[in-house]
Amino acid sequence: MFIHAETSNAIHADRSKPLSATPRLNHAEWAAFGAKLTEVADYVAAQGLRFAYHHHLGTVVESSEDIELFVESTGPSVGFTVDTGTPHWQAWTRWR
Repeated sequence: MFIHAETSNAIHADRSKPLSATPRLNHAEWAAFGAKLTEVADYVAAQGLRFAYHHHLGTVVESSEDIELFVESTGPSVGFTVDTGTPHWQAWTRWR
């Protein structure tokens, strides 16, 4: 198993930014992001490993809508780890 933990463009380490400043992808960016991840996952599969993507709060894959777009944009070689803490944190921050 090869787990890719996404933190590019993450804002969660920058206390000057609110969580609402999470980076967003447009339709074309989702297609490119998904194609790149699928390319990496295909390579990993050719090496005999399964590829799994792990999302983080404050990155482009954060909300349930992001997860849906992620699944739609990636190929079958891209797996996904379920992080139950991210949705919990999102719900908490809405009431804060």
